[in-house]
Amino acid sequence: MPANQGQVLIESAASQGKALQERLSALNLYGRKLNSASDLGQVYELTLDAMEQLLGFEHASFLVKHKDYLKVVCQRGYEEPLDFRLPLDGSRKGVTVKAANICKPVIVNDVTTAPEYVPGSPDVKSELAVPVEVEGQSVGVLNVENRQLGAFDERDVTLLQILASHAATAMSNLEKRQEI
Repeated sequence: MPANQGQVLIESAASQGKALQERLSALNLYGRKLNSASDLGQVYELTLDAMEQLLGFEHASFLVKHKDYLKVVCQRGYEEPLDFRLPLDGSRKGVTVKAANICKPVIVNDVTTAPEYVPGSPDVKSELAVPVEVEGQSVGVLNVENRQLGAFDERDVTLLQILASHAATAMSNLEKRQEI
């Protein structure tokens, strides 16, 4: 490998490292904002602000568990509002349902090959769903979709998990404040 090509690789890695550090720092600031939220609606909006502005996701939604189904409570980037309920028993499928039920992130690189995919927007090609957990229990899901195949990687998973953790803490803190 020529010396200048090696230098380009080193500079590229350094640039990516700096970008990741900046995103982590910004996520920390959003975490603080989330913890000062006065209601759940504010938690949902701040979370989607971070998903859109910081992480650059085109289509984003926050779903919460209500008894035996998931419901979209906040969304960004969709032409039409997502107004549906997905039963947690999987009878209507859903990548988000799978993430909520197994309490693990689910990446779908090509939604046309995923039998559990439920269309939200006709131009979506890939999806990432990350559970929001409080005390080991899934209380919701952060969901992002993209127009490109294979748009998400492990870095996206990690960043979205950090944000989901901040959202879960904020939700839990609000619940505890209401109990007092």
